[in-house]
Amino acid sequence: GQESPVMLATAYRTLGNFYRDCIEQGDLSAENLAMAIQAYEQSLHWFPDDQLERAEVLNDLGNLYWTFAQIQPEDATISLERTLQLYQAALDCLAPQQLETYAMLQNNLGGVYADLAHHQEPVLNLERSVQAYQQALQSRTAEADPIRYASTQNNLGTTYWNLAQHQQPAFNLKQAILAYAEALNHHSPDHEPLHYAMIQNNLGTAYWNLAQYEQSKDYLLLAALAYQSALQYRSLENHPAGVAATQNNLGTAHWHLASQTEGSERRAYLE
Repeated sequence: GQESPVMLATAYRTLGNFYRDCIEQGDLSAENLAMAIQAYEQSLHWFPDDQLERAEVLNDLGNLYWTFAQIQPEDATISLERTLQLYQAALDCLAPQQLETYAMLQNNLGGVYADLAHHQEPVLNLERSVQAYQQALQSRTAEADPIRYASTQNNLGTTYWNLAQHQQPAFNLKQAILAYAEALNHHSPDHEPLHYAMIQNNLGTAYWNLAQYEQSKDYLLLAALAYQSALQYRSLENHPAGVAATQNNLGTAHWHLASQTEGSERRAYLE
């Protein structure tokens, strides 16, 4: 009780980090999550309001509540709403020049809003997800951080794809395609082949979906090309379930192409 507030804050944060590290190393239990949350919440009582360290603790605490939402789906809405509060509080602690942390928090907000859309107000929360990812991309540039930039673009594409299932399908699918294509421009298939393949598969699905609203054979051809590109990097050895999903998608694209053609070309697509 005679330690300084900063020492107490650091001690509680160290304890929270210990449990967080246990979780990250695979010991994902409700007990470890609760202990980490309790330690971080205690540390917040002692950190000054305007310190970057406080923002980092708030982010870690938000991550833990987000994890809680995944392992306890019956309480997911409550945990996700708490996560949003924590990330927003972390943003309020930042100074204008702390752009990297700002981008990370906005990216996290985008993910939480997208998850919350599965439980309530899908259109509103997906629109908020889009806004958060766009805010992240204002600070997370391709030049400074191409890997994270590409990851955020992929996340943005997926949110637009989900939004297309509720409103303005053609417009939102075209926005998804733009985001996926931009992500691919900054992803190296040599360094991250499975991530590259995942985005190609996402791109193919967006093109296929768009072809259902704007009857264009070109969109189906682009979908097939994207799926074929994904299969160059998804193998039975490194991702058998991914291969199966992409092959299934490719078969569907060819089946739809066959429905728009006649004669030998139709036969070729069916084969």
